[in-house]
Amino acid sequence: MRILKVQLALPFAALMALVIPAFGQVTSGNVTGTVYDPTGATVPNATVVAHNSNTGADTTTTSTAAGDYRFENLPVVEEEAGKIGRASCRERV
Repeated sequence: MRILKVQLALPFAALMALVIPAFGQVTSGNVTGTVYDPTGATVPNATVVAHNSNTGADTTTTSTAAGDYRFENLPVVEEEAGKIGRASCRERV
């Protein structure tokens, strides 16, 4: 009986070793940050837009009183290396 348990446990462990890496494949992610003005002060209630360059869709959120913002479950988008981390800021006067 003990040999049968070991014989069943080894294939199960091998199967789990193959299945667990599959959970690393995600289709969405979260983006967080803080909005600062040119003087370094945080900006409360700022409108922050995440633009999906594949679909053209925009997702909008508003920064908190501390200037923090968070986008949840944004779809993963592949970008060219030169475009990663690009941000723009528009000021309203």
